[in-house]
Amino acid sequence: MLPPGHCLIYRDGKVSVEKYWQIPRLRGRISLEEAGEELGRLLRAAVAKQLVADVPISGFLSSGLDSTTIMAIAAENNPDLTAFSFDFEDVDSEADIAERSARRYGLNFQRLRIGNFDPVEVLQKTISIYDEPFADSSSIPTYLISKAAAEYTKVALTGDGADELLGGYDFQYRALLRFDEAKAWGRNRDLVYLAAKLLGKLRFRAASRGLVDLGDKMNFFWGCQEPWQALAGMRSACPFTEVQRLLGPRELCPGGGHPVPRFERQEPMEDALFYDTETYMAGQILVKIDRASMANGLELRAPFLDVEFAEFALSLSANLKISRTSSKIVLRQAFEAAWNEEVATNYKRGFGSPIEKWLRTPAFQSLIDDYLVRPDRKIHEVVRYAPPSDPGYYPAPLAYNLLVLSMWMEQNSFSFPAS
Repeated sequence: MLPPGHCLIYRDGKVSVEKYWQIPRLRGRISLEEAGEELGRLLRAAVAKQLVADVPISGFLSSGLDSTTIMAIAAENNPDLTAFSFDFEDVDSEADIAERSARRYGLNFQRLRIGNFDPVEVLQKTISIYDEPFADSSSIPTYLISKAAAEYTKVALTGDGADELLGGYDFQYRALLRFDEAKAWGRNRDLVYLAAKLLGKLRFRAASRGLVDLGDKMNFFWGCQEPWQALAGMRSACPFTEVQRLLGPRELCPGGGHPVPRFERQEPMEDALFYDTETYMAGQILVKIDRASMANGLELRAPFLDVEFAEFALSLSANLKISRTSSKIVLRQAFEAAWNEEVATNYKRGFGSPIEKWLRTPAFQSLIDDYLVRPDRKIHEVVRYAPPSDPGYYPAPLAYNLLVLSMWMEQNSFSFPAS
């Protein structure tokens, strides 16, 4: 596996890894209006390029800003496209909002329903699909969506990449905007919540919600010198102290347990967004959609990741993307007029799986007994996993990560190198 923006070169019997692309330097002064105009021009050009194909192209359409923007632009080029939206049973559906957007743009609309499925069966399939231990629980619905869509289309446009490039993860990023404030509060979370309560009583609701969010995130700020470090903690399945306890004396996590940034450092908040682009997007989001789609013979294209567009977006300062009250500011500037109001005001929806519920089922408990409790499993060469009597001892994300790791090690005949 190569780091993002690197290539492997074999020359004269020797192998080297070299960097061929890097995150651009931040631009100087550019107004929101200028940035929005250029962003719109580049994104329209990217969509036009990615609509070229030898087979009919469709697109994924949710209730979110990103896929809605892509399909609105695509309709300008070819209104005879099909937009796919997905319904999961027992899940708040986005398909109704997506259908109203499709009607506005004159697109054909296809609602795909994902009914009952066995998550253990799908998990076992995905273990063989990913060429690495991959424990993002949303890989299961992503695989199911790709399988359903592949029955109707071979190429589809997606909105992937916009969250990292344009400041879409507001739940994390807004807290990072208060990094210095969090440091000033120290570890006084109770005092933060008290201040939030008082502001709420005084009807300063926005300020009150901001402090509550800060209090919820403060444990990620402790011990961090820069916002990217706090963000790395938010992205982790468990605290680094727990990783150390599981690994024992092994030194497997240099750099404090989180990948150290490879990009040239610039400004604190921008560095946090760059960090997500380099790690979370490249190593998790794109791996997930690539493997899940190609396993089903489906090609996904992400116009937001067009090189010219991405370089421009990365060069914009964070204050054109995220504030304490809004996210994707420059995207809103460029395209808000093209959205239905319910899209523009819709909240950010996650795309995860109910792993806590899954792990309590007999089928998953059987997997845990087989792959984590059995003392002869290879994972015990690496991890000191002592199954406690209390099944809730390990947080669900950590338990799921360990389970996937063990399943992957067994399926791939993995053995840890002797130290």
